[in-house]
Amino acid sequence: MITFSSTLILFAITLTVLFTALLIITHNRRDKEIRIINESTGETMLKTALTLSIILLALVLATNIKQSYPQYYYALVAIDAALLVTPIMAMNDEKKLTALALPTIIILQVSLLNTQLPPTGVGGGEGDEMYRGMYLTGHWSFSFAHNPAYNPFPAQVYQAVALGKVMGLEWFSALIGGFWSTIFIIAFNLLVYVMTLYLVHDVRAALIAALLMNVTPETAVTINPHFWLSTFLVFLAVITALKSVESKYPMGYAAISVVSYVTAMLSLTTAILIILIMIFLFLAIYILPKLRLYQPIMNKNHNMHVLVTLFISYTIISILVMVYTNGYLQYTYPVAQDFINGLITWLQSLFAQSVTSTTSISSGPPHSMLYASVNPMLAYAWSLALSVATAYLLYVITIKRRENPWIIGFILTGIIVPVLAALQMLFFRGALPINTNAYTAIPLVFPVVGLVMSKLRNKGLPMFALLTVLLIALVFVGAHDPNVNPVEYAKIHKFNMPQLPKSVYKAAISVASFLSNDISGLYVYSPIMGTVPWYNPAVGWVGDYPSNVGISGLGTAFFILNKTYTGSIYAVTNITKDDIYYFTYNFTTFPPGIAYIPLDKYDVLYSSNYFTIYTDVK
Repeated sequence: MITFSSTLILFAITLTVLFTALLIITHNRRDKEIRIINESTGETMLKTALTLSIILLALVLATNIKQSYPQYYYALVAIDAALLVTPIMAMNDEKKLTALALPTIIILQVSLLNTQLPPTGVGGGEGDEMYRGMYLTGHWSFSFAHNPAYNPFPAQVYQAVALGKVMGLEWFSALIGGFWSTIFIIAFNLLVYVMTLYLVHDVRAALIAALLMNVTPETAVTINPHFWLSTFLVFLAVITALKSVESKYPMGYAAISVVSYVTAMLSLTTAILIILIMIFLFLAIYILPKLRLYQPIMNKNHNMHVLVTLFISYTIISILVMVYTNGYLQYTYPVAQDFINGLITWLQSLFAQSVTSTTSISSGPPHSMLYASVNPMLAYAWSLALSVATAYLLYVITIKRRENPWIIGFILTGIIVPVLAALQMLFFRGALPINTNAYTAIPLVFPVVGLVMSKLRNKGLPMFALLTVLLIALVFVGAHDPNVNPVEYAKIHKFNMPQLPKSVYKAAISVASFLSNDISGLYVYSPIMGTVPWYNPAVGWVGDYPSNVGISGLGTAFFILNKTYTGSIYAVTNITKDDIYYFTYNFTTFPPGIAYIPLDKYDVLYSSNYFTIYTDVK
């Protein structure tokens, strides 16, 4: 059976071999002038792509096109990608390319990462309790964090709360998250663009690197805004650190780097990634050349002592945050321990089949992607960037032999960390997978991926055509990925609930305000049904659990009102003249299922045109 995991390995190997061969074959080949379209035609295509991106964004936010008319949505994405990628690969006017292609890339990515605005105006996501606590009290408390990794002070929460206060919006407003994520997508794309331009001095490569952001599923900024802010600040710290090494006046850049890292550490634990980046940079500067793997290209006047000082500073900052924050080490240590134990056990199992595992694959929920049921072709979008970067590393070691050590250090970090995470995910996943944290290293390879595609593009028409098709396919396939597309993300998580109507939301707020915990159980009926995830630790994902918008409305209302209801809430499936039936879990069968139980005696607690609430009369 063809699975996502097996296809991922197949694509990774195939693409790595392909690009390694292309780089080696074209090593001594002269560049050719490629003129598929003239500059004016390319400019027209980019203007059309920009207009189409704006139209697509409006359709995504105002309508349910992604869910109700996916064929039209994906067709528009494909057309927009073709109109965008072709001029990027064909045009030579760098000013026009930057002025038109970069905003098109950003708007297209905002379209890919979003879905229809909720009619209630209520948004939600990772760490809602933290937003609520800080917004309502006006300060941060350690108790607001649902795990110690967000302490001592989550910078992302502060930014979102401050944005809400300035705009006069409630903490639960969907506009806060929408504005913040849009600003962040713009900033991250610009950072990747500038970082690439600084490292490789190639506008086309910088545009390709920016395009890779958010269409490469591991780098889509949709899962957890906290660790992506952390990653953004780590990248900013690293690039300013490199500037301090190469500048005549290093202290200003060094200060920006330290401040960026402090803020990153205040965002999430993934900021510790900078320690690995620095280690790999030192490896690329001092160790690999001594092993004669390559010859670094760098100025002898570089202020390397500044880089060492910054590394020591990052380490001290990390230790201080860990020591100061109660529970921090207790939270992060098991993640590393789980990975190491699993790796050792897996390596032992390669030589001794009788070795018993020290990590239990069923001890925790499946990894966050849940890709077992998706189209295996999505693996292409996952593997392209890492495969190209791996191919370039092999090319440098075997043929080219000379390269900037910053690029080599970035490649090593961007490849090794995700590959270790992939091994854990595919072969020895324990209860605490590291894959989500490791993905934040992948954008480090985007500059070299952009460089490879920009250089190969000049090696002839067949190469130009191949690379153009690969990039268009990347955007199209990436748009289908659950990490990029919120509709697909909900689907693989067995969440298939209609959007909460505004009328139901208002009614739920009214009901939740008077409900008390004296009522042990609520039986809620609404004709607008859906399903929510049901995970059982013993067997994994059992199936879809029935629910309705009345229940989701009550849950939202309780949270907004900061009110706790300790009783159980059941979905009523149907109402006849004499009987009411509701759903509950059935653990008497294996695998567990759903029981369909009559409610014999009941009272009507609340009734409206939107939903009805019954209580059990004993």
